[in-house]
Amino acid sequence: YSSTDGQTVMMEYTGAAGTLTLTTTNETYLHKISIINVEGSPVEQNEQGYYIVKQNDGLNLLNVIDIANAQASADKRTYIFVPDGTYDLGHEVLTPISGDNISLIGQSMDNTIIVNEAEKEGIGVSATFLITGSNTYIQDVTLKNAYDYYQPGFAGRAVVIQDKGNHTICKNVRMLSYQDTYYSNNNDAQFYFEDSDIHGTVDFICGGGDVFFNRCT
Repeated sequence: YSSTDGQTVMMEYTGAAGTLTLTTTNETYLHKISIINVEGSPVEQNEQGYYIVKQNDGLNLLNVIDIANAQASADKRTYIFVPDGTYDLGHEVLTPISGDNISLIGQSMDNTIIVNEAEKEGIGVSATFLITGSNTYIQDVTLKNAYDYYQPGFAGRAVVIQDKGNHTICKNVRMLSYQDTYYSNNNDAQFYFEDSDIHGTVDFICGGGDVFFNRCT
């Protein structure tokens, strides 16, 4: 397998349990390694080409997103379908949507809920999702950062989406937090929202770029 800087690569192993050794040439920097055992919970596309997330399983959602990022390409769309349910990501932050042309589609905005709880406040460290790919499409989900804004002592910023990508579209998406809920972090990019809700207490829509809100609350 080969990759350039910043890309995600997936390697699939089928065989007996044992020790696997990865050998690289030249200088290699590995930012993150995810090892996913899919024997009991396969991650595969259905006949329509959608990856279907296991209902109410936050870890399975993270695994599917990792695989979608690795499989994504510039010339075709990669689809993830999330059935109604609650997908608790725990304290996981900055879950990447790094591939181009990824669609994350829930069954319904009211009943498909993806939630994390950041352990630390901060605009750069707390986001539920970090988008760096182009042409991301999100539909029919509620995204929530459950960081306790009102806890005693210093509280603050808990991001739901930090978007460093371009041409992201959100349709029927509800984002729940208090401060810095939505952070468009690309001054040269364009983003579009339709029939969506963004909740907050103070400074909850922030960042740069051109953002168009159509029939949004």
